[in-house]
Order: sequence, then structure tokens, then C-alpha cells
Amino acid sequence: MMKLPFSVKSFWRDPDLLPKLVNLGCAVVAIGAVILSFLKPWYALPQITTESDQYFTTDSVLTVPFKLFILGFSVIFFLMLPVFISRNYRLGQLLLHYSLTSLSITLVFPTLLILLDDQTAGDAAWMQQQHDTLTWLGGDVFRAHSERSVESGTGVLAQDPPERLAVFRPPTSSLGIDRLNDWIWWGGYGPSWTQFAGKGWFFSVVGHLLFATCILGAYWRKNIAEARWILRMGLKQAVVFCAVFFSAIGVYYASTKQLLRSAEEATAHGDYALGERYLIRSANRMPVLMSDSGFIRQLGYTQWRQGRETSPEAQLYQVFWFDQNGYHDRAGALMNSLAEEELPRHAERELSRHFLRVAINDLNSGKLSLSLESLARLLSREPNSVQGHFHMQLANLQAHNLSANQHANARIHTLYHGYKSKNKRGVLATSDWLLSQAELAAGNTEEAWAARKQSKGQK
Repeated sequence: MMKLPFSVKSFWRDPDLLPKLVNLGCAVVAIGAVILSFLKPWYALPQITTESDQYFTTDSVLTVPFKLFILGFSVIFFLMLPVFISRNYRLGQLLLHYSLTSLSITLVFPTLLILLDDQTAGDAAWMQQQHDTLTWLGGDVFRAHSERSVESGTGVLAQDPPERLAVFRPPTSSLGIDRLNDWIWWGGYGPSWTQFAGKGWFFSVVGHLLFATCILGAYWRKNIAEARWILRMGLKQAVVFCAVFFSAIGVYYASTKQLLRSAEEATAHGDYALGERYLIRSANRMPVLMSDSGFIRQLGYTQWRQGRETSPEAQLYQVFWFDQNGYHDRAGALMNSLAEEELPRHAERELSRHFLRVAINDLNSGKLSLSLESLARLLSREPNSVQGHFHMQLANLQAHNLSANQHANARIHTLYHGYKSKNKRGVLATSDWLLSQAELAAGNTEEAWAARKQSKGQK
């Protein structure tokens, strides 16, 4: 009969049995979370198709490289683990370094996303801006039901989008502690990140952090002195990571700030070619600048002054200038011309923002047919525009188009599946209220009551 290497009785009589089992269970959960992080998206922008309204999400192009990097690092580490142990390295120290290194790689992901994946970062910033425009204290939801009477009930004075869209404020002034909020955004942890961060990223953070905690817990029950030594090593690694991380961000943004300042000075002195070169160099260094409306207009201005009026950026600058100075017909004609061209994503996004502004101004001016036309054009280009769908629903309430109202309401509910903010409930409730008004105007009292109850969160 085979003899067990341990006594069953001593195993059950171990006073530390429960803590050990809890620690082991947490370690299993941590490993499971890390495995799930490779299967789930790290970023999830909500999307719907134009034709069938099918819901899906898009991830960043950086997610797969990050996952492969962590996977490759893990394989190499565990293959080399026997070699390190043979050289008298402590197993707990090695596993803690592995966990903290993997955690550090995961935490850098948002930073590189907003700096390098300009298309995803720009789209996320615009979707977040639309949500903010709907939900802030002066936005559509809080000013709903109070400003304008329409035939079918109380209406909403639609709020147009801000003049400028940016993922963050460019580093054009001080980089000191007075801009702490900007440092958080430059690190990648702005509102558009917290709104659309994917489950996979959270699984990776929680898994590696929990695994590191389990390692410390296992040593703490066995040898407090050794556990404290391992903890000090881990804290040193965390301090080094923070120092390197923030220093790298500081140098990166300081160098970009110098290029932007040089571009501003060259433009101010009338050297538009040099100003354009500095702007292009800064965009090559920090691609996300091409998602900044102010940057696009500045680049367009330098190109326009050099006689290159047909570049997308120069035409967008002219659209903005015409609109600001009251030449709305000329701005509209130029927008329609731009809409026929094949544009880069940053220019297409900016043009869509202009279409949204025109549609809202027409709606507030009582030009219902023109507003509906502009909104339809916008949503054919940008089916993920929650603000466009919201105002389409408002316009169709006034136009007594029940089916279009229902369609807009369904799209708003579908898109908001991908938003994490709790205040999205206000948008959904207002959309349901607009639907109830449309159903009531059509004589559908039961459907109107059902939509009204849904707007109150009742079933």
C-alpha cells in the first residue's frame, strides 16, 4: 500500500487550513481572470450597422499586440523559472515580479491607446462628448420638457455639440502639478476610457493584482520576515515603474509641446510652410492630435494660406470660418462638396460634427424638413451617433412620424448597452418619454402608457 507523503489527520488539524484554502481559492480565481482577459476585449466601442441595426463592439488595434506580449512574456518566464530557482532566487519574489510586471504592462495600455490608436481614441472621445452634451446640467435631458411647446406636447430645445472635440487638452502650456487633471487624461484614464474600457482589461488588472496578493498571503502565514522582504521588493518595483512611466510621459509631452509652440510662432510670423511642417511633425509624434478640432483647423489654416484650399483640413477650416461669420449657405455648400469626397477618418468625423450642428440649428429654428434631411445624412454616415438619433426622435415627434420615432428610440437603447455611466438612464428615460408622446398622438394609448412606464423604470 502506497504511503502518502503527508498525514491526513495533520492536514485537517492544521490551524492555518482555512486561510490556506482561501488563499488557494483566490489564486485559482486570479488565474481564471487572467485567462478570461485573453478572451474578452480590452476596449469596447458600441456600434450598430446601418442596414440591420445589428449591435456589436469594436476593439482597439493595440489589444492583440498587448495580449500577445503578455502571453509571450508569461511563456518565457515560466520556461526560465527553473533556471532562476537553481540560482537561489526566491520563488515568491519571482512570482511577485512576474505579476507586477504583467500588471504594469496592462496599466500602460490606456496610455498607448490614446496616443497611438488615434481613430479609436477620436471616435470614443466623440461618442463621450455626445453623451456629455445630452446629460450635463445644461444639456438636452436636464432641459427637457421645459422650453418649447409643440403641437404634440412639450418639446426639448436641442443643444448643439461644442465647437471643439479633443481626446485631451494638448500640452501647449504648463506641464506642472497645476495640470494634474490633464496628467490623468494624458495617462489615458479620461472619461472616454472609463466609459468604454472592456471586460478583458479589468480581468487582467484584477487577476494579476489578486495573484500578487495571494503570493504575499502565502508567505505571510509561513514567514512574516520573508513576506515583508518580498513586499519591499514589490513596492520598489512599483515605485520604479511609476517613476519611469511619469518621466516618459513628461518627456513625451514636453517635446510635443515644443513642436506645437514652434508651429504657433512660425504661423504668427507668416511662415505658414514652416508652421505646417511643425504641425505635421507633432502629429507624427502624437497621432491623436489629428482628432483635435482645433489642431485640424490650425493645420487647415496653414494649408489655406499656402493656396492649398482643396485639402480636407483646409476645407474644414473654411467651413468653420464661414459658419462662425454667418455665411451659412457657403458653409453648407462646402460641406455638401466635402461629403462626396473620400476623407480620412479624422476629417470625416469633423464633417459629421458640422452636419449635426447644422441639423440642430435648423431644428431649433423651426426648419423641420431641413433638419430631418441633415440628420438622415448624418446617420447614414455615423449610425453610432447617439445625439443624432436623439434629435432625430425629437424631430420626428414634431413631424408625427411614429415609425421613425420608434426606430430612433430602439437605436438609442441599443447603443447605450455599451455605455457604463449611470446617468445614461436619463437619456433613455427622455427617449422613452418622447416615444410615449408619439404613441399618444397616434392614438395608441396602451403603447403610450407602456412607453411612459418604461421611462419611469417601471415594467
